[in-house]
Formats: sequence, C-alpha cells, structure tokens
Amino acid sequence: MKIKHLILLFVLIKLLIHLYTNAFSGYGIFRDELYLYACSLRPDIGYVDQPPLSVWVIKLITQSIGKSLFAMRLAPAIFGSMALIPLGLSVKSLGGRHIAVSIVSLAFIISPIYLAYCGYYSMNSIDLLLWNSIIYLLIRLKITQQPGIWIVLGVLMGIALLNKIGMLWFGLGLLISLLLTNDRHWLTTKWPYIAGTIAVLIFSPYILWNATHGWATLEFLGSTGAKYSSQSQITFLSGQLLINNPSNIIIWFAGLVFYIILDKKRQALSLFIIFLTILSILLINGNSKPEYLAPIFVILFLGGGLAIESWTSNKKWIAYLIITNQVLGLVVVPFAIPVLPVEKYIAFSKAIGMTPSTAEGHELNELPQFYADMFGWENQAKSIAKVYHNLSKEDQAKCAIFGDNYGRSGAVDYYADKYKLPLSIGGHNNYWIWGPGNYDGKLLLLLSNDIGDKAELFDEVIEMGIVHSKFAIPYENNLKIYLCKNLKQPVDELWPKLKSFN
Repeated sequence: MKIKHLILLFVLIKLLIHLYTNAFSGYGIFRDELYLYACSLRPDIGYVDQPPLSVWVIKLITQSIGKSLFAMRLAPAIFGSMALIPLGLSVKSLGGRHIAVSIVSLAFIISPIYLAYCGYYSMNSIDLLLWNSIIYLLIRLKITQQPGIWIVLGVLMGIALLNKIGMLWFGLGLLISLLLTNDRHWLTTKWPYIAGTIAVLIFSPYILWNATHGWATLEFLGSTGAKYSSQSQITFLSGQLLINNPSNIIIWFAGLVFYIILDKKRQALSLFIIFLTILSILLINGNSKPEYLAPIFVILFLGGGLAIESWTSNKKWIAYLIITNQVLGLVVVPFAIPVLPVEKYIAFSKAIGMTPSTAEGHELNELPQFYADMFGWENQAKSIAKVYHNLSKEDQAKCAIFGDNYGRSGAVDYYADKYKLPLSIGGHNNYWIWGPGNYDGKLLLLLSNDIGDKAELFDEVIEMGIVHSKFAIPYENNLKIYLCKNLKQPVDELWPKLKSFN
C-alpha cells in the first residue's frame, strides 16, 4: 500500500468513528455549541471570548444544512479527520514510512483530547487542521528552502489567529526557533516579515473589534485565572497522561528522545523549540488546563513514530506490538466521545473506577462535566416556553427572557424557533455586549439557581416553576423560573452592573 493511501485509510477510520457517534449517539447539544450558535445569530468580526472564524463557519453550516446535532457536528468530524493528512505528510517528509505513519496516525486517533475536540462543534477541530498544516509547511520549508512557503504560512497563521489566539504562542516559538537555529538566515530576508504582515492583516478584524469594545478579550482572559484556580503546573503535566492516552506514553517518550538525540540533521529542531516555548508559557501561567497543549502535542507523536520505526527496522515485531497496544487504547473512546448510551457509560465508568472530573471545580454527579453539559438544555427552553405562552399576548410582547449564563441563554436561542420564544438576553460574555434588546423593565422571565439579591431589583417576583433535568450538571438542575415585574431602575443604568466576563 502506498503511503498516501495509508494516510487516507486512517482519515477514513477517524471520520467513521465520529460519523457513527453523531448519527447514533451523541447525547444532546453541548453548552458551548449553544453559545456558538447564538453568536452566529449575531454575526460580527469579534466576540468577548473568541475570534470570529468558528462563528462564521457555524453560520455557514446552519444556513446550508441545518442546525441538527448531526449537521453541527459534521464539520468537526471532517476537520479533525482531515488533520491526519498534513500530519501523515509530515511523517513522510521527514523520512518516515508505513510504520511511522501508522504509529503517528493511531496516536492521534486514540488520543481522548483529539477525539473530544472533533466530537462537538467548536474552534478546536479547526485548530487541529490548521496547526497540523502549519507544522507540515515548516517541515517543507526546512527541507526545500523555498521562500514562497512563507506566504502560505502567513495566510494559515492569520486564519489560525482568527480562529483561536493560541497561535500567538506558536508565532513566538517560531521566532525563537529562528533565532536559535541555523534557520536564522531567514531573518536577513524579507520573507518572515511578509508572512507576519499577512498574518496580522488577516487577524486585524479581531484587533479592530477589541479596540472598539474596550479590549473586552483582555478583560475576559484576565478572569480565567479564578475560573481555573484548581489547576496547577502539576495537574497540567499529569493531565497529559490521560488526555493523550496512556497507550501513547511510549510514543511521546520516544518523541523526546528523537528531538534530543536522534534528529542528527536537525530537520525538526525548530518544531521542538516551538513545542518547548508553548509548554513553558503554559507552565508559567500556572492555571493552564492540560488540553491547552493539545494543538502542539502532535510534535511528540511525530518524533516518536520516526524514532520507533528507526529502532525497530530489524525487529518489526516490536513495532507491531506497539501498534497493537495503541489499538487496545481505543478502550478510552467512551470517555472522550459519547459512543455508549448514558446508562451504559455510567456503569462502564464505575466498573473500571473512573470518577467524574472537571477542571472548573464544579460539583458533579454521575457524569463528567463534558458529558453533563450535554443534558438539560431543551428541557430548560421547553419549561420557559410553557410559562411564557401562559402569559397574555400583551405581556408576551413586552416580556424578555434572561439567562444567568450563556448556556441557559443559548438554550433559549437554539430552541427559539421550535418553542416560539424571543431571543434571550443575559450578562454573560457576549450576551452582555449584545445588550438588553427591547427589554423596557416591565416583565422578565429569569432562569436561575436562586433569585437572591436580584429580587430587590423588582417590585414583584413570582416563582413560576422548577426545571428538573436528569443527568445535567448539578448547577443546571432544579433551576427556578421567576417572573419579575417592574424593574425599579432604568435598564440602561442596571445593564453595566450585570457584566460577567468569564
């Protein structure tokens, strides 16, 4: 089998895994998918917590093939599977053959973080495709020394920035690698500067948006330390073991050996320097989640596949044992994408002693936060709709719906057509930017854990019902719906106090 056909085989395997999950399982829509859909209803060149590319893409998807769970998750399945193409080509460019391609491709396929990233719609699957493509271009640049590659690099890095700002750290790592290696000769040419200019120009809409919105993204980033206070350098490093699959440990250990010892020609040294730069930045941050390293972690898989193929050239049975161990690593799939019915997943996780986890310090029940955040949203929208449609037509016309976080607000927006609801308002992230809409302070339906001090803002607050959602994360269960009448102060005076960027 030709190497290009082997790469396409692994692309097909990964794609089928996700298509099966999306068609026959998938649980429900994920919290962040609700928010991204809500953003797509309000297209812009920037958002508080993200650049606009992933929102533009989901806008295109929902306008063309609909907003069903399968439709929304088709793109990440395709993007994540296609990411194997530049990864496989990178192996081939560095001299790898069938065994190296197989090891690296399987490492990518069985890694829980890459499975999860491609199992729901977000900017992450786009990130994987872009980062792997940029890594491949850097390898080609090193080998061919063709200056035109810098142009393509600038375009892809700009697009990657417009998708997720983590590409800034890659750019810093690239600069350091140019300074520290014999690639520094490029700094005496115009090409890196042209590439950088192109990337900045593509990214400039998001810069412009922030400049006209009080640098909201910087404020948002400043708040994440508290949100992830449970994270540390220890949890960041130890987390790599699980999110990259224990069956892959030998691969990335071999990758370290490859870059430090085996890469005699130093063809991939710049990649290792970029990896170390990003790793250092995330460690210095102190509260980084383990998955922040995921887009660049393929560097270790790449080196590992090449090293193992070299070591086992005369003892291929060892390589086959390693590949077999990787295939057995597919046992982690139910913990990354919902291939099992929820009751069977709970039983399976209990049987092997896996306890639910979260990086955000939330109380959990039987499901990890990632899965729990796929439950309860339609029930929230349906319960709100029941209260809303029991109001008189006159009251409906002046009633707004407020969600305490973007998940609750996003649920209203996603199911607005189905349940004939107005779009939600809220104070969380971009909902605050979008403002109160037509709300004039007369009537408000509030979905919250507890009305608390908010009751003092209104002349009258009536509890209208409780929303019970089995399997939902505890703080999204047993929510109360309040009908709040006559705000005691003008809406435009209250709104600045409701801002919640986190």
